[in-house]
Formats: sequence, C-alpha cells, structure tokens
Amino acid sequence: DLAPFVDQAMDGRATFAENMLLLLERHGYVEETYWTFSCSPIRDAGGQVAGVFVVTSDVTARVVGDRRLETIRQLGTVSAATSGSVEETCRAAIDVLSANRQAVNLSEIPPARSRRESTREAIMVSLSRRIR
Repeated sequence: DLAPFVDQAMDGRATFAENMLLLLERHGYVEETYWTFSCSPIRDAGGQVAGVFVVTSDVTARVVGDRRLETIRQLGTVSAATSGSVEETCRAAIDVLSANRQAVNLSEIPPARSRRESTREAIMVSLSRRIR
C-alpha cells in the first residue's frame, strides 16, 4: 500500500522505500514486482505542500536475480560425493529448493502423478532421473 508514503509526503516529510514488493496486474496477469522509490513534498510559493514528487525505479530484475543466484549458490553446496547416495543428494537439493520457493520456476516441476504423491516426492523423482 503506497498511501502511507504519499500521506507522509503530503504532511511535509520526505520518505522512501527500497525493494518494496508490489503485486501489479500487467500483461493480463498479476506480476511480482519490486520497486525502490522516494516521495517528496512539493511546496508552493507560500511554503504549503501542494503535491508530491515521486521518483521510482523498477528493481524487479535485480531482486529476483539476486534471489535466484543465492539459491544456485546454496545448491552448489550439495554434493553427491558427500551425501552418501543419490536419494540423500536429492533430499538435500529439495531442502534448498523448499527453503527458496520463490526462486524456483514451478513450471519446471512435473505435476504429481497422483493425489498421494506430494510435490516434494515429484521433485525428488524428477531430480533422481536427471542425476542418473
């Protein structure tokens, strides 16, 4: 909600936010976006606040890229050589991906074959097939 930032500027105090999550409907769907912006009061000749000057920067690509890079870094610490088995390696990789769900493109994960198979199990099956 941007109203508190505008209200503060209208009260005469500048404000800003960094990497603020805003869910915007663009291109026909709701999209996760991140913004850095500032709101500053604009004063008239008498010194009264007459408006708000807003400077924005869409930082979505950087925020999402940083998040994905951190997930890749964490996955890089998972090793089949130290895990003991393919199954343990898959579990370790799943733990990393589960902790970083926003960084994972869910379209890459095959759907569960049945209601009984969880997403975690589907990921494990998919990963173990790719490793072998």
